[in-house]
Amino acid sequence: MYSISEIGLRLLGRKSWLGVFLAGLFLLGGLAGCHRAATNDQALAQKVQQRISQDPSLSSQPIHVSAQQGMIVLSGTASTEALRMAAETDANQAGAQRVLNEISVASAPPSVIARNNPPATALPAAKRKWGNGPAQQRAAHKTRQPLKRRKRIVAVAANPAPSLPPATAAAPVPAAAPAPAAPPQPVTVTLPAGTTLSVMLDKQLSSNENQSGQGFTAHLADPVVWQGQRVIPRDALISGIVLMAHSAGHYRGQSELRLVLNRVQYNGLSYTLRTSLWDHVTSAQGKTTAKVMGGGTVLGALIGAIAGGGKGAAIGAAIGAGAGAATQAARKAPEITLPAETRLQFTLAVPLTVQPGGTVLRP
Repeated sequence: MYSISEIGLRLLGRKSWLGVFLAGLFLLGGLAGCHRAATNDQALAQKVQQRISQDPSLSSQPIHVSAQQGMIVLSGTASTEALRMAAETDANQAGAQRVLNEISVASAPPSVIARNNPPATALPAAKRKWGNGPAQQRAAHKTRQPLKRRKRIVAVAANPAPSLPPATAAAPVPAAAPAPAAPPQPVTVTLPAGTTLSVMLDKQLSSNENQSGQGFTAHLADPVVWQGQRVIPRDALISGIVLMAHSAGHYRGQSELRLVLNRVQYNGLSYTLRTSLWDHVTSAQGKTTAKVMGGGTVLGALIGAIAGGGKGAAIGAAIGAGAGAATQAARKAPEITLPAETRLQFTLAVPLTVQPGGTVLRP
């Protein structure tokens, strides 16, 4: 088959008025056909452009559409390879028979684009049918060009650009730990001087068994309460010192025992005490002893006088004196003994600041 332009050129080669006339008619027809082809290309390009613009996934992509001799050429950029192929699909659905997809993927690196768009290999020269004239060469070029473009489209479609992995978000920096809160200050209570401490001895104390400076222990018999609050619990451990332990003499003397408290402990807390002095002294027997001794001597003298006169009186006086000494020895001052669990009362000599405690369980 010959194209209109080729037929016109062949008729011009003939030297006749009829040939010239017919060549002119063919040339006019060819121009009209070219105008119609251009009109059809423009309409097809508008149709494809409208189709892509109405696609929600492609409406924001900068894609341009043009037509050349019935072939749709797509150019511009797309965010992903999937959007690039979607534009080509929209062009085919809009009625394009041939599509040249020259859209580039914006996010793909240059190495990926070069790999997915290899240079077109030269095709073997097409077999010439019409000789070596200019018209024949142009016709052969038009015949070969679509083959190169289709080859490039097939090569790009066979090697789609891989999508890049999403960027990983940086790990959040942990917030600095807040500084620990300061521990609350302990609540304290100050007991005034004169506060009574009632204690109960743990072991027996005696004026003739204990020594001055010796320690002793006791426990609080009753809790110490101040302004309605229990401050020192019952059974708190009490420590004390024997300030003096004095035993009575044979003829004239007295028994004396002096005690003082120096520490209280409860619930792991320990406080130093300054208390009043507990002091106990037995009554002196000197005056009684003297009276007994005098009475015994007189009574002995009377007995001796009755028994033997003057000499008997002397002997009786000696006997009476011995009896009076025996009476004094029998009536010497008693020792001071405080059995275990004896209750004693002390008072604070100075104020005492402590932490209130609860109940203390004795072992």
